[in-house]
Amino acid sequence: IYRYLLATYWANDESESVRKALQIKKSIGRWIRCNLDIPYSNDIISNVPYHMDNSINGYLPYIGTQAWIRSLNYSVIDNWRPWMINNQLAGYTRSYANKMTFATIKA
Repeated sequence: IYRYLLATYWANDESESVRKALQIKKSIGRWIRCNLDIPYSNDIISNVPYHMDNSINGYLPYIGTQAWIRSLNYSVIDNWRPWMINNQLAGYTRSYANKMTFATIKA
């Protein structure tokens, strides 16, 4: 609990070094760790269907793990292969039947 108290003091510190570390130009209010007064009207049990809908058009709105991608159950149409820039390895890609390509970037 003490670390949460310290985090609250730090996040609400008006000094320039804290603002720079948090990338804050202007504060819009006091920072609190948990705001229990937000009136939620619904809850999402799983976001997988949302991502599946977006991935149909080739979009991957969330950079997830390979396990998450596998959970979508799309067929692999182009297995891991390197991609190059100026004859240098830049990373690897893997393409799926829904037009989605997962790419890694070296370093």
